[in-house]
Amino acid sequence: MPVPNPQTLLTAEGLYVALGGLPILRDVSIRVDAGEAVAVLGPNGSGKSTLLRTLVGLVPFQEGQLNLFGTPLRKFRSWRRVGYVPQHASVSVANATVREIVASGRLAHHRWFAWPRRYDREVVDQCLATVGLSQRAGWSFAHLSGGQKQRVLVARALATEPELLVMDEPLAGVDLESQAALAKILRDQRDAGLGLALVLHETEALAEVLDRTVRLCDGRIVTHVDPPSASPLTADPAPVTGLQDPFGGVS
Repeated sequence: MPVPNPQTLLTAEGLYVALGGLPILRDVSIRVDAGEAVAVLGPNGSGKSTLLRTLVGLVPFQEGQLNLFGTPLRKFRSWRRVGYVPQHASVSVANATVREIVASGRLAHHRWFAWPRRYDREVVDQCLATVGLSQRAGWSFAHLSGGQKQRVLVARALATEPELLVMDEPLAGVDLESQAALAKILRDQRDAGLGLALVLHETEALAEVLDRTVRLCDGRIVTHVDPPSASPLTADPAPVTGLQDPFGGVS
């Protein structure tokens, strides 16, 4: 297995996760470097979202190793370096505005109850502009379309000024126009050095963004692919014989 380089943001090796006594992930390994986008694919129930939540400490693992920025997860405290984007359908807020949602991404940089600084307001403005929602800053989040909500959540994550962005099915319930907008945002962020880890059902909309994909089946990684630039990927490629090491080797 290659030794991670200084630009490696996340490494997981041999993760085993069981919930309620039921095995969900089995011997899963994955790596994300700076300036690359890695997609996790697989059918429903394969463990994709569980893997993503495990990588950001929301689900505990029973076996294996997980490092963020070279630090074991149990000792990691610099959560401002990690941005997390859940599915917009899982976010329930009553009266919060778009600006308030995005501004909450700055909380990782402050002590409790600290007043926002001028720099914080500038970051929020820039993130709103990045996702094309400056004119919607005062709108209620609850009244936005699915695609707009997803862009707001991306802006919130970017407001933390992360080095690693972890996203759970960012295209779910998003129209084609918003998918194209998200693809451009993510491509620009990746090109600027941000590392991306995404759970996806299909990859056609993000084919020009992704650098690598791993596919889960029954909680195990069964394929690892460097996407060909000539053709879009799908989440259900032809069956592959033989297990491949997610770090590049073949076992």
